[in-house]
Amino acid sequence: MEVLDLIYHQFDFTADILGQQPTTLQFFQPLTPQTLALVATAIDCALSEYATGKKVTVMFSQEEYRG
Repeated sequence: MEVLDLIYHQFDFTADILGQQPTTLQFFQPLTPQTLALVATAIDCALSEYATGKKVTVMFSQEEYRG
């Protein structure tokens, strides 16, 4: 399974989710590469907090995660 497939599956990007509701559809249709990049970066940041085996707070900042 590729990374984007995993993200789609993990976050349940299906017709009955928040991103498909009339009030939020404009923000997620189409689901842009930038949105997927933000989700992937947030996941990376969350996983980075446990890189040593113990939770260490990692700042989610542009300087730290700039591509």
